[in-house]
Amino acid sequence: MLVELTDDPKDFHKRDWTDLVSADPTGTFFHTPAYLKLWWEEFGSGSLLLAFAREEERTVGACAFELVGDTLRFLGGSDVTDYMGPVGVPGREEAVAARGAGLDHGRPSRFAVGFAVARRP
Repeated sequence: MLVELTDDPKDFHKRDWTDLVSADPTGTFFHTPAYLKLWWEEFGSGSLLLAFAREEERTVGACAFELVGDTLRFLGGSDVTDYMGPVGVPGREEAVAARGAGLDHGRPSRFAVGFAVARRP
């Protein structure tokens, strides 16, 4: 599994993860790239960070972040919704979080911190 990070706003369209939102039982409209792109354009105040977990040629996890100063937070606006965070293929959440955390490399990543926090029971 590979975790790819990008700060390119074009990836809201180029790497559209709407199907992944639909597959995730916890996915909502607020996880869609259409909503997150609009929110980013209107309210984003930091640096954009999009994370994609991939297995072979398939995206199995996605999450949008905003880095404001030293704080990494989910993109989407807590004043609008509490449905923020990652989406993933059902049954792959643990693997995505572990790989995103860099556990196989012994160092944490920004993607995994957000993914792991959002997936806590």
